[in-house]
Amino acid sequence: MIGVDVNPCQGPPGGVRRMVEGWMAGFAAASNASSVRYLLGSRPALAREARSAHVTVFVSPYQAFPRLDVPVVVTVHELPFVRCGPIEGRVRAAVHRYWLRRNAREAAAIVVPSIATRDDVLSLHPRTRDRVHVVPHGFDPLPWRKAAESRKGPASEDRAYVLAVGATSRRKGLDVLADAKALVTDLRVVVVGTPPRDVDRRLRAAGIEVRRRVDDQELVRLVAGAHLFVHPARSEGFGFPPLEAMAAGVPVVATTGGSMPEICGDAAVLVPPGDADALADAMRRVRDDTTLRSRLIAAGRLRADAFPILPSFMRLLDVVGAAENPR
Repeated sequence: MIGVDVNPCQGPPGGVRRMVEGWMAGFAAASNASSVRYLLGSRPALAREARSAHVTVFVSPYQAFPRLDVPVVVTVHELPFVRCGPIEGRVRAAVHRYWLRRNAREAAAIVVPSIATRDDVLSLHPRTRDRVHVVPHGFDPLPWRKAAESRKGPASEDRAYVLAVGATSRRKGLDVLADAKALVTDLRVVVVGTPPRDVDRRLRAAGIEVRRRVDDQELVRLVAGAHLFVHPARSEGFGFPPLEAMAAGVPVVATTGGSMPEICGDAAVLVPPGDADALADAMRRVRDDTTLRSRLIAAGRLRADAFPILPSFMRLLDVVGAAENPR
């Protein structure tokens, strides 16, 4: 019996929630529903539920996991402090380090969504090499394609906008986007998310529109209607937003931070993280160069198909099976 922590499904939209929803879709498609138990609650509650359900292997969508007497498969999404220092604060970096040490000592397997995250884990705990498995998240491009198909033609020139999504942390690089906007003053820029207070002030001072509360339907509409999508992250473990834009036929500018070169391939213009001049130049180029825009849109539509949900889930299931029944 596989026990899966599905607490992210009770929270706000985000990469971890989408990952777990992909797992659940995988179990349903693979007809493994009778061999899985979905668990909710605090870590002590998860442990109690796992024991009462006679779980034989436990899958955690986080580094943090309950103490159990069965093999545990943990997920490490990213370790931003490895590349960027304590960009999310020293306390959060210390918490990352604590749980990663526990993962290295106790986890039967460590799942990461990208080679970049794998390399970060191994730089700190090289002895985990045989237990670290790269399993990219599954991505369904269909909702974004449907939104693009229903779009009522291109926006008028004065209403065309550049979009950035996922403004919850300094590692997302929105301060750099604010500086880039100052260099490309004739672009309308919209940010979706809840940035840190000081970053929010910088965005608004730069004339960037910040939308804090956006539901899933509105987010899809905003992505599909964008003239250009920008992802200025300093660090990224996987990165759903660029794929969403690509699926919707929107050209993408991103950085080389973390996993972005792996995820975007040749379907985006990539610039160094933290470089406002390079970001502004890339935004101008994609806005003005119709040949470049067409190439990015075509390549992006193909790239959005590169992470199908079921194969990703089957790779995870192989890792879980090996952890449950080690040779």
